[in-house]
Amino acid sequence: MKLILSLLLIYISINMAVAQGCSDAGICYFSAHKSDIVEEKVIKNSIDFGYVFGKGPKSVTYNNAYLGYNHDFSEQFNLSLRTTYNQAHGDFGTIGQLGDVFLVGNYNFLKTEKSSWESSFGTKIPLTSANSKINGFALPMEYQPSLGTYDALFGITYHYAYWDFNSSLQLPVIQSNRNSYFDEFSASNDYPSTNLFKRRSDLLLRGSYNFITANQKWSFKPNLIGIYHLGNDSFEDVFGQRKTIADSKGFTVNANLISEYSITNQNSIQWSLAIPLVVRKVKPDGLTRALITQVSYQYKF
Repeated sequence: MKLILSLLLIYISINMAVAQGCSDAGICYFSAHKSDIVEEKVIKNSIDFGYVFGKGPKSVTYNNAYLGYNHDFSEQFNLSLRTTYNQAHGDFGTIGQLGDVFLVGNYNFLKTEKSSWESSFGTKIPLTSANSKINGFALPMEYQPSLGTYDALFGITYHYAYWDFNSSLQLPVIQSNRNSYFDEFSASNDYPSTNLFKRRSDLLLRGSYNFITANQKWSFKPNLIGIYHLGNDSFEDVFGQRKTIADSKGFTVNANLISEYSITNQNSIQWSLAIPLVVRKVKPDGLTRALITQVSYQYKF
């Protein structure tokens, strides 16, 4: 309870600042998975769906949803599939579309009684080219349902008792972003130009600890997440020249708390809250958040 109150107080103190919650690019959700055993029967499948609320810049709010499926091929290897739907609402209007598809594999190795290593690999496939419009008017990246990039995802996780330590890399491989927003042709001066936007890679470092109640019904998992954007992003100006967006590289630190309640051995509900502690100066990719909260349901079978 003290940890929850502390996170809420931090959020209230920075709520008026422009800041990022967790990275919508997908790397924050690129995490390890473990197999489950119920009544001596291995659970090989699970489905989960959730709702995500986000508070962005200039009164932009986000209502997002996702649907996921996971299959364990063995005690060591599993694959998961996730599809997202993203809606943005603000001064430009309201727009919602399917966002991305994530395909992720996890391989567990070097397992002992208290520890194990897990390698992860995957891809993010955009379902739009990040050039959605309202009444024919181009929209900044804050309103786009996807970044419009085909990404490769790589990660390594070390589990020790109740601790998890993770490092992940999200690498844009194909830049298919076709955004056409120019700040100089817009009635708003709140967002940078992102015409034919090109995004650089993200490197994530995360540490977490899992608290489990005596009856094993509740678990609480505080996370500290550091994300380094490895370079400055760029766009193409009205003369067709590619321009670097200064100060768009840099470091972000997020605090995240995940709470889970097991209804039965096969049903659970999860809630999470993420807030920023340190942010990079310029975020043209539209991932600016002051708050992200999520509720989800999982069924194992």
